[in-house]
Amino acid sequence: LTERAVKESGINYKVSKFLFTASGKATAAGNTEGFVKLISDSSTDKLLGVHLIGADVTEIIGGMVLALDLGATATQLRNTVFPHPTMSEGIKEAAEGL
Repeated sequence: LTERAVKESGINYKVSKFLFTASGKATAAGNTEGFVKLISDSSTDKLLGVHLIGADVTEIIGGMVLALDLGATATQLRNTVFPHPTMSEGIKEAAEGL
């Protein structure tokens, strides 16, 4: 879901964004434009939306589709091990902001 759709549905939600300017992998690759944005339900912690903008994010979108389909929570994403340095680390960083 988009943030607008969640807002319009009346669900209490949280949003966290991780900018690739803070990513070591993005910096090393010279591709620091973009971000990971996560939206979760404030009361259940369930992931409601994921937005990935930037170079090579197509490499990590599949995992996020699976997380949404399985009803993953922000806590589960925070507890997931992401390799370092990778663009996918941005998911964990954004999840920590929820």
